[in-house]
Amino acid sequence: MCIRKGKRMVARILPFLSTEQAADILMATARNLPFLIKKDAQDEVLLCLLRPFSLVLYHLPSGTVTSLLQQLANLPQSATAPAPANLHLAAVLQNKFGLSLLYLVLSRGEELQNSSAATELMQDNQWTELMFMATRELLRIPEAALAKPVSTPSNLLSLFSRYVDQQKLNVLETKLQLVQGIR
Repeated sequence: MCIRKGKRMVARILPFLSTEQAADILMATARNLPFLIKKDAQDEVLLCLLRPFSLVLYHLPSGTVTSLLQQLANLPQSATAPAPANLHLAAVLQNKFGLSLLYLVLSRGEELQNSSAATELMQDNQWTELMFMATRELLRIPEAALAKPVSTPSNLLSLFSRYVDQQKLNVLETKLQLVQGIR
């Protein structure tokens, strides 16, 4: 994944792998994303992985989606109190591929949260803690440093509304609209 051909090859073979194998590649990518972002700075080939990763993501169970968000945030499996500033997550938010992948994971997690099959996700409050941390980091990062995502899920603001008060939601909405170029 450190070279252009490797990223394109992974994008091509991902649909042919089992769900478990594809999930392992997705988790490894999330875990090593800041390093991959540095290697991809000139080429921006990581973007070719978004579509195959989104297809894999929609076949994953809720526990794996939670683990994926932990990997994106670079948290240990039993994180209860995140550090004041998360440099791993900040790097993800400052990259087009990273932010787009984060949005996909958040959107899928919220879909699972709202479904009847999400009892596992709701029981341990781990998803809620991760959402608070992601929201806090999104609010903390300056608008100029936030990347412009490839696409934005339609449920993006509604998924944050459950985790922040109205004032912070308005700030978040303004920031996300400015980044998307809606204004």
